[in-house]
Amino acid sequence: PALQEAAAASAPVLAVCAQVPAAGLGGRRHGHPRELRDQQASFREVVKSVHPVRTASQIPSAIAAAWESALTAPHGPVWVEIPEDVLRAETVLPPV
Repeated sequence: PALQEAAAASAPVLAVCAQVPAAGLGGRRHGHPRELRDQQASFREVVKSVHPVRTASQIPSAIAAAWESALTAPHGPVWVEIPEDVLRAETVLPPV
């Protein structure tokens, strides 16, 4: 509902969402808390753009691209999807 409200109001919203570990993508997700067959497809109709991340090094560019999309007219919500294992991995990333 919140992303639908943002879309209806043309509000730029950056949604950063967890996904199953990368090894569980593509249908091998049994036993994980988020077992939607295609999480991106569930939100694609509500958000302007979807930005999947598969490695920690992709996080800065995905966030930057998503935010640019959110702020480009017409404004609206965007979706960044990051697997659990990537979120939990230790890494050093430059500021965005």
